[in-house]
Amino acid sequence: MIGSAGRHRRRVDMGRIGMGRTLLWAAVAIAVATVAVSSIAAEDAASLLGEFRRIDWDSREVGQDKDLSDTAWQTRIRVERDLVTLGADALPALVDACSDDSGHVRLLAAHVLGYLNDGAAVAPLIRIAGEDDYAAARLMAVEALGRLGAREGEAVVRAAAEDTNRYIREAAAWALPRTVSGEGVGDSLRELALDTWDDTPIASAVVGEPAPDFALRDADGVTVRLSDYRGRKNVVIISLLADW
Repeated sequence: MIGSAGRHRRRVDMGRIGMGRTLLWAAVAIAVATVAVSSIAAEDAASLLGEFRRIDWDSREVGQDKDLSDTAWQTRIRVERDLVTLGADALPALVDACSDDSGHVRLLAAHVLGYLNDGAAVAPLIRIAGEDDYAAARLMAVEALGRLGAREGEAVVRAAAEDTNRYIREAAAWALPRTVSGEGVGDSLRELALDTWDDTPIASAVVGEPAPDFALRDADGVTVRLSDYRGRKNVVIISLLADW
């Protein structure tokens, strides 16, 4: 998924990603880092969510064997990108999706709502953060409440700081001061995403071929390029939010 500005993404699932699957996750990381805004054909938020919902995400959970020819991750990235691009127009469908039967859909909705800086997202995010039985969705809702600087979410975020899942506790530690102060990220995260996404690298990594060069920022804001390490040492990239 697209990451929170200036901090590590957290993985809810405890499964370990095997070395043999590294290239797939590298391809995901390349795409997530640089997926771009393109015109959203005649699709609206409801149809985008419907497309996402039709994919069997349960079979793609961390710990499951990965089919390197599977392109579902490209759909995942494109749907998220297009929902963020739609902005306020996507809000009603995303709020409805917070009550979807699928935890994966609730996770996606909570994540995208964290970009949209709209108070209408707060109530459904509080419900997911406090009640959802899918840990990854709770984590996304906690993070989103922090991004929104939602004071109404302080109590549920404070409770999440005691969650049995340590990744949710860490997300709550990040979100809590923002809900207390009411100082979220505003529109800056969405604006950054719209300014920097580029979809040309999607699926540019090919099994058996050298990985294409790319640049990512680490948690300290330092730019790291694959070419800096080429020929010197092996590089392993892990998608830290790989619950889908």
